[in-house]
Amino acid sequence: MAEEVLFNIAGDIIKKLGSGVLQQIGLWWGVNDELEKLKSTLTTIQAVLLDAEEKSALNNQVKLWLGKLKEVVYDADDLLDDFSTEALRRQVMGGNKVSKEVCLFFSPSNRIVYGYKVGHKIKAIRERLDAIAKGRQDYPLDLLERFREAPLLSRGRDQTISYVGEEEVIGREDDRKAIVDLLLHSTTEDNVSVFPIVGMGGLGKTTLAQYVYNDEKVKTHFDLKLGSWILVTTRSEMVAKITGTLPHYPLEGLALDKSWSLFKKIVFKGEEPKSPNVKPIGEQIIKKCGGVPLAIKTIASILYFKETEGEWLRFLQDDLSNIAQNENGILPTLKLSYDHLSPHLKYCFAYCALFPKNYEIDVKTLIHQWIAHGFIELSNKSACIEDSGIEYFMDLCWRSFFQNVKRDGFGNIQSCTMHDLMHDLATLVAGKEISIMNSKEKSVDERVRHLKLDFRLDSSDIIPVVLSIPKKLRSFILPHQEFYDHDAIRIFSNFKQLRVCGMQDCRMTEVSNSIESLKHLRYLDVSKNSEIKALQILLQTYRICKC
Repeated sequence: MAEEVLFNIAGDIIKKLGSGVLQQIGLWWGVNDELEKLKSTLTTIQAVLLDAEEKSALNNQVKLWLGKLKEVVYDADDLLDDFSTEALRRQVMGGNKVSKEVCLFFSPSNRIVYGYKVGHKIKAIRERLDAIAKGRQDYPLDLLERFREAPLLSRGRDQTISYVGEEEVIGREDDRKAIVDLLLHSTTEDNVSVFPIVGMGGLGKTTLAQYVYNDEKVKTHFDLKLGSWILVTTRSEMVAKITGTLPHYPLEGLALDKSWSLFKKIVFKGEEPKSPNVKPIGEQIIKKCGGVPLAIKTIASILYFKETEGEWLRFLQDDLSNIAQNENGILPTLKLSYDHLSPHLKYCFAYCALFPKNYEIDVKTLIHQWIAHGFIELSNKSACIEDSGIEYFMDLCWRSFFQNVKRDGFGNIQSCTMHDLMHDLATLVAGKEISIMNSKEKSVDERVRHLKLDFRLDSSDIIPVVLSIPKKLRSFILPHQEFYDHDAIRIFSNFKQLRVCGMQDCRMTEVSNSIESLKHLRYLDVSKNSEIKALQILLQTYRICKC
């Protein structure tokens, strides 16, 4: 994702290089020495990455240095994945052991030849890293201590978490009464009246509109009266003037006492803190949130895990000291909550920039894609990875990264959306690595690793579009297309690093054999392709409903 996640990616690779499984594989193919050298080089570079990430915001040379480093780190990750996949492939091969060894010895993929090839690839990557490491001598980089990341809720302070549900609105009772009163006593004769609610992002305009809609007085009144009312929420007074048939209602930030009520609901389960010194610090913290409920909730989710006065004071003086809340200033406050996430939760959240704004996300699909990319870290070997994925989702949901969660009749999570400001944050932290391509774009940035096509391709467009896309894609989502089977072959054969491929409702009749060359592919969505008869490939996850 963005440069700041590079530290975590490098850390994951170092962890893989130190694993017993990879060391055994390295011993089998005679490349352990090269793997150890690669680990040493990466460890040296990782030590100064946090400082480099901070300085890259002001120093373009450092930013370029990080960009070069990121490309090599991703290549190293791909190579290790290829390495592990090849080992797994050999484990599951059938046949007599002796005859298999003889066959493999004379094949291009025998262990001596393969080990020789892999050894050269590892060495090439290490030499690229060494060259980049020498380049950092031009920039004085220091060792920095990173944020103390908040644990997952299920592994955190306790198991009784206080959620503020979307149906539970805190601090907006006066606004609700005022709007209801305006609606009930309006003398307008229009058959359809439009009433705008105007305010900055994160104030809860949509939540308030729903709160008004569910008011019993409103329901009773408009059941008895001909004519309709439309509540419009917007940040722009100009939009309100154009669309509204009545003067707009200006929504302000919460007062300090209301802000504190919302804050303590999350941090202290609605009670006052036990220490009398904590509340004054807490009030100073929430003043920085400017009465914006979304900011208050995200900051509260950080403070929930800080138990001492000293931790609260350091958060106020260090983390919040340079943030002033205003119309454009809420994003830095929201980013603080992101900064305190664990590395894997950061991956999961940033990946959501792949979905358009206001998109209803299928949570099961999202979790399977997280799994395919290796974003989910199991708490123990016996844990179910899908259950861990749900834990990750609920954690992000509790921190207000997701909203509007829908469940089925059995209580299972089905879908969710993201607040548009949270989507802005996901886009910010994802940087150039995630892109949604529209029909006006002629090419894609070479740094893109996750891509979604947001338009329908003509068959004549397939080749030029595919050729314009970087070959190192890890995710490619292109739903609702109209492909011939040979079009799919072109796609599968061009992107060898794919982990996730979504070809939903693409009029396909079969899945090409060329997909077998995608060693890294773990998730394939070919749902709503009703002509597909069978799939004969082994993957981690298929999605083939309505086929």
